[in-house]
Amino acid sequence: MNVNTLFSKKKAVGIDISDRSITLLELTRDSGGLYITAIGRTDLEPGVLERGEIKNAEKLKEAIVIVMDKASPQPIKPKRVILGLPEETIFSHLAQIPPHNKSERLERIQKIAEQSLPLKSDDQIIATRIFEETKERVQIFVTATSRKRLQEWKELLAEINLTVEAFDAQSFAVWRGFSLEFQAKAVCVIDIGRTSTTIAITNNGNQYYTRSINLGGDNITKSLMESFQIPEEEAEKKKREIAVSSKDEKSFLSFQKVLDPIVNEARTAIEYVKGKYNIELEDVVLVGGSSQLKGLVDYIKFNINKTVHLGSPRVSVMRDREGNESSLENILLYTEAVGLAIKGLGGKLADTDLSFMLPEEEVAMKEEERKQQQEEEGEKEEKTTWMKEHPKEKQLAVILAIGIVLLIGAFWYRSKQREDRQQKQQITLEDILDQQTVNIILPLAVNKAAYTENTVRGRVPSNSIEAAGSYQQALTFSRSLIEQEVADGEVLWSEPLNKLDPSKELTFPISVQWLMYQQEDVDRLTRQAIRENITDREFIIENILFEKLEATENPSVTQLIGTATISIKKKPVEK
Repeated sequence: MNVNTLFSKKKAVGIDISDRSITLLELTRDSGGLYITAIGRTDLEPGVLERGEIKNAEKLKEAIVIVMDKASPQPIKPKRVILGLPEETIFSHLAQIPPHNKSERLERIQKIAEQSLPLKSDDQIIATRIFEETKERVQIFVTATSRKRLQEWKELLAEINLTVEAFDAQSFAVWRGFSLEFQAKAVCVIDIGRTSTTIAITNNGNQYYTRSINLGGDNITKSLMESFQIPEEEAEKKKREIAVSSKDEKSFLSFQKVLDPIVNEARTAIEYVKGKYNIELEDVVLVGGSSQLKGLVDYIKFNINKTVHLGSPRVSVMRDREGNESSLENILLYTEAVGLAIKGLGGKLADTDLSFMLPEEEVAMKEEERKQQQEEEGEKEEKTTWMKEHPKEKQLAVILAIGIVLLIGAFWYRSKQREDRQQKQQITLEDILDQQTVNIILPLAVNKAAYTENTVRGRVPSNSIEAAGSYQQALTFSRSLIEQEVADGEVLWSEPLNKLDPSKELTFPISVQWLMYQQEDVDRLTRQAIRENITDREFIIENILFEKLEATENPSVTQLIGTATISIKKKPVEK
C-alpha cells in the first residue's frame, strides 16, 4: 500500500445547460487540492431549449453526448452529474415566522411555499435554509422549482446513461464557484449570459435577492446589427473588439440600449436589499461570458458607484493525466460549472448550500451516504493495520496529518473572524399572505407653483458643457456634475430630459436638463394609491421601480409610470 492512498481522489462533474450553450466540467479533489481534469463546451441552436424548458429533446441529448465525447484533454464519461437549473425556473421567498416547535416546521414551510410561490402545491420541489433563528423570530429562505420539469430532465439524461445526483440553481452554483475572497462578503453578482442576465445579492452565503431578465450578449449583438446594418458575424466581432464606452456614438448607444436596463435593475436590487435588510453591499462582481466586454467594469462602476470586479472562479487550473498543469482561457465561461462540480464533491461549502432532489433521489442519496460511511470505516481499519506494519511511512503520514490539522485550524479561525464581523439582521416583519406587483402612475410637479399634496415634488436643474470629445463624454461629464447637486431625500432620474441626438454634429456649449424628485412623496403617494385598492389588509411596499415619464396637458406636471412590489400581510387593517 502506498502512502498516497491514504488520501482518496474524488471526481465530480457539473453540467451547465442554458438556452444557447452546454458546458461540462470535471473537477478532481485530492491531497493537493482542487483542479480541473476535463472541460467541454458547445453552442446550442435556437429553439432546442427556451427559458429552461426542453423543446427538442433529441437535439439536446445529441449535443450533450457530443460535448462529453469532445471534451478536452480527454472525453468526460460520468455516471452521475450535478445539473444547473436556469434561474427562470426557480422561485424564492424570504419569510419571517414566529418561533415554533421543530415538528411544525415542515408544515409551515409548505404553507409559505403554497402562498408565496407561483407553483401548484403538488408540483413543488422545495429547498430551504434558515438564515436566522432567535427567541423572537425565524427567518427562513424558501425556494422551489417544478417537480414535472425535474422529472423531464431526469428522464432525458437517463436516456444517455446519466444520473442526476442533484439539481442546483444557477445563482447558487455561481456563488459557490467564486474565488473565496467574495464568499464571506455582501456582494451583488451580475451574471451576464448570451440571452439573459441574473442579478443576485448574497451576504455571507445567504441569498437575499435574485432576479433574471431577458437581456444578454445576444441583445448587444442585435443592437449593433440594427445600428450599423451589418450581419451577425460582423456585429459579434465588433462587440468583442470595441469598448463599451466607445467614442463612436452609434456603438456607445448600441451598448447602452442593453446595458442601462441591467444597470438600473442592479441599482434597484442594491437599494432594495439595503432598505429592507439593512445590508450595505461591499462589492459588485461580474461573471458570465458577456461580462468580458471591454470597458464593462468601468461602465458599471461609474453607473452603480460601487467597487466592481471581474469575477474569477475558485478553480482555474487544468491538470492532465500526466500531471501537467495549465491555466484555462475564457475561464469565466466555466464559473457555474465549477460551482456545480464543487457541489458534487461535497464538503462544508457544498453541504450547507441548497439543492433540489426528487423524493426518490433523496432516499437513494441517503442510502449511498450510509454505504460510503461503511466503506470509509473499513478503509480506516485497513489504514490502521498498514501503519503498524510500515513504521517509516507512518511517520510521514503523521507529519502530513499534523499539516492537515493546522490547515483546518486556519480555516476555522478564518470562519470565526467572519462570524464576528457579521452583524445579525434585526427585521421585524409580519407573516406574509401574498406578494403582488401593481402598476403605479404618480403626478410629478416640476416647479413650486404646481406643488400640491397630491403631487410628487420635483425640479429640473441643468448644466452647460463647454467641450467634450463625444456625445457619451458630454453626457457622462454632465451627470457627474449634476449628481453633486442631489439633496438628501432626492432621486435623480437616470436619463436627461432633453436627449441629445448623437447622429448630429455636437455644437458647444450644450445645455443638459435633468430631473430630481422627492422619494418621500413617492412613498406617501404610492401607499395612498395602493390603499385605495387594498382596504382590508396591511401591506409592505417592498420595491418601487419607475420605467418611464409621460407628459400631461400641464407643462409643469409630468407622470411617473412604473410598478410597485408589495407584500400583503395576514394581519387585517385595524378598524
